[in-house]
Amino acid sequence: MNDKPVIGIVGSGNLSWHLCKWFTSAGLHVYVHSRNHAAVKEISTQCSITEVHSIEELCYLSDLLFLCVQDNAIGDIAEKVSGDPVLLHCSGAVSLNALDPFQGKKGVWYPLQSFVKYRTLDYAAIPVLIESAEKETLSSLHDFTRILGNRYRELSSAKRLELHLAAVFANNFTNYMLRK
Repeated sequence: MNDKPVIGIVGSGNLSWHLCKWFTSAGLHVYVHSRNHAAVKEISTQCSITEVHSIEELCYLSDLLFLCVQDNAIGDIAEKVSGDPVLLHCSGAVSLNALDPFQGKKGVWYPLQSFVKYRTLDYAAIPVLIESAEKETLSSLHDFTRILGNRYRELSSAKRLELHLAAVFANNFTNYMLRK
């Protein structure tokens, strides 16, 4: 992987919006593919990204390819990925095994944060949980996360799920109590 990897993102929701801002603010080039062209156009008004119109093109251009899609779509999209990007999903609740349809390098890069579009976040303060079964990919994830300046920890899918559920409970409970 290059010193500054080229980033590909599939999706155009809250997480994608924030990753585009986060990664471009770190000086990374970001390509985005989504079925929702209007949402990608909106993201492009907030940061300098390039829209691509096919997953094949995104695979060709990207060193790291982030799936920022609904949890139940991760496996289906992984089947469509080709070439040699490192394929990553960003879910706290989905196992690394969801990427098994892709035969290349794969991992999980999960920022432990609730993402709401337009909310200002201190990206450097967000802890990141990483996972991969391959040492080379894990090393790439370490290097990438260091480029961003974030704290990170390696966690298995099972441990990441536990932490994700605890974070969701703490966040939702606090929000519920504040509304009362």
